[in-house]
Amino acid sequence: MKKVLLLLSFISLILSGCTKYSIQIFDTLPKEGFSDIKLKNDYYEYESDTLKILYEFWTTRGVMAFSIFNKTDKPIYIDWKKSSFIYNSKKFNYWNDEQTTISVGASYQTGYYYNGPLILPGFTIYEGLSTEVSKAKTKKPERVTIIPPQSYVYPDINFSLFDDFKYKFGNRTISVVTNRNDKPAKKTTEHIEEFDYKSTPVRFRNFLAFSFSEEQPSFFFIENEFYVNSVKEMEYKHFRGKVVKTVNGVRIYSKPLKSKHRFYIKLKGIERTRFKK
Repeated sequence: MKKVLLLLSFISLILSGCTKYSIQIFDTLPKEGFSDIKLKNDYYEYESDTLKILYEFWTTRGVMAFSIFNKTDKPIYIDWKKSSFIYNSKKFNYWNDEQTTISVGASYQTGYYYNGPLILPGFTIYEGLSTEVSKAKTKKPERVTIIPPQSYVYPDINFSLFDDFKYKFGNRTISVVTNRNDKPAKKTTEHIEEFDYKSTPVRFRNFLAFSFSEEQPSFFFIENEFYVNSVKEMEYKHFRGKVVKTVNGVRIYSKPLKSKHRFYIKLKGIERTRFKK
């Protein structure tokens, strides 16, 4: 019996080592007409005379992480109750007047803990980082946040940008043969589907309410909108690229297609999309 178990373990180890992974990469663009959103240093950046907002999406299934910088010489207040995340025209609240209790052993993203249909608890904009809770905690979300003059805030409000298992490619998919990033002498195939604003599967907006007074007698609103303009599927090794260095025995890869204005879904084995030849 022990020999059988050892044989099964050995076969399982071999099969797991042979598992082939692929990755779907989602590229984004600002909606046409949002000319005040620029791509700078790999971030999307919105800037006015008053505020600067930087966006970063790169994580599994995407997260709309952002920072807000107050350019003025007086405080600015954000009212989260009057602000929203809008996904494919459906509104989701950034704030609700409820305390959230996080149970023992739960994995969650520190900060706002939203349990609506788009959030994926445990995922953060920094790959692989999450918080394991050692005991129950109660959190009261902050309705109004002050941004002092010439300073940043980094809201912990994280919504997944793609909540399906994977993207299912349609009949407009094209296949492109290209050199592999990990082995340039070899070829690989990328499968690509592109979209405009009308045909995209994903549109998302950040709608924010600001005031120069804590009493908030009047507000001004900023809205930034983005959409997925292409999805590419490829071998994970091709995406991963070459080894650039080794740190404490861990290989660091070049990942030439990684970008803060993209996000991804990693697939393995049978999960991978099957394309017609």
